[in-house]
Amino acid sequence: MSSKKKVAYLGPGKDSFGFQALIQHFRDWKVNPIASVSHTEICCKVGKMQVDFGVVAVENVIDGVVSETIRSVEYADAQFGVKICGEEVVSIDMRLLAQKEVKVSELKRIASHRVAINQCAKIVSKLQSKGVEVIVSNSTSEAVAMARSDKCVGVLASLNALKLFEDLQDLGGQNMIDYANSQTRFLGAFQATRSFCFR
Repeated sequence: MSSKKKVAYLGPGKDSFGFQALIQHFRDWKVNPIASVSHTEICCKVGKMQVDFGVVAVENVIDGVVSETIRSVEYADAQFGVKICGEEVVSIDMRLLAQKEVKVSELKRIASHRVAINQCAKIVSKLQSKGVEVIVSNSTSEAVAMARSDKCVGVLASLNALKLFEDLQDLGGQNMIDYANSQTRFLGAFQATRSFCFR
């Protein structure tokens, strides 16, 4: 494939698990990643042919089916004829991150996507018992942006976020998922009139 394919993913940054799934799945393709604010937006972009593909999380082994994605795919299919073709499984390593020099005891809020919060229920419950407020964000990547702009905010996000942003630290020093070997299955959506499909 000579021209870059536009692929929508849940952003806003390249530290999200959606971006990780995109990179894994399209590793042999030339792609132009397009950050989106929701799974609904991803599916609608595909349906309207604003992008060639979309990558959406559909199921996690701990938290189950991602209902937002199911509703988004069904809506986009009814409106535009979006179809699903292919999948990618991503291993989840969720870290408790905050700005450097910040201690856990200084956190006032913890932010992440709903699924990530459910995956890390033990640490979330522990923080809540100490008065830490939980903020549900549109994505782990959006939560990372919150933490980077406010030292009182901790975030449950990918190990990749720690690698990308030097101003963050790993407060827990380990994967915060309640159960080992957590994985999330991602689907690739494409418009029905297109003649190509995931390998």
